[in-house]
Amino acid sequence: MTDANVIVMSPAPPVVARGRGLGTPGKRIGLRSLQDVQREMARVYRDVRSGGVESSEGSRLVYMLGQLGRIIEQIEQSQQGGGLTYEDYLREMHEKIIGPQKERERLAKLAAQTA
Repeated sequence: MTDANVIVMSPAPPVVARGRGLGTPGKRIGLRSLQDVQREMARVYRDVRSGGVESSEGSRLVYMLGQLGRIIEQIEQSQQGGGLTYEDYLREMHEKIIGPQKERERLAKLAAQTA
C-alpha cells in the first residue's frame, strides 16, 4: 500500500464565535425559559451576521431553538391549567363517544317500557 492510497481524516474544528465554541460538545447553555431561548436565538443571529457562524449552521440552531421554545410553551400552559393532560383528553373523548350511546340506550329502554 502506498501513501497515495491512504486518506487521513481529521475532525473539523468547532465553529467558534465570540470565544465560545457552538459546536463543542459538553458546553451547556441554560435554556429553561422562553427568555433564555429568545436570548440564545438573538446570540446566534448576531454570530451569523458578524460572520462567526455559517448561515446554514445558524439556521439549524435557530430551528432547534424554536422547537425547544414550543415545547417550553406547551409545558408552561399545561402547568398553568391551560392544557389538557393525556388522561383528561381520554376522559373527554370517552364522554363524547360513550355519553350519547348511553343516552340512546336509556331512551330505547323508556320507549320499550311505554310501548
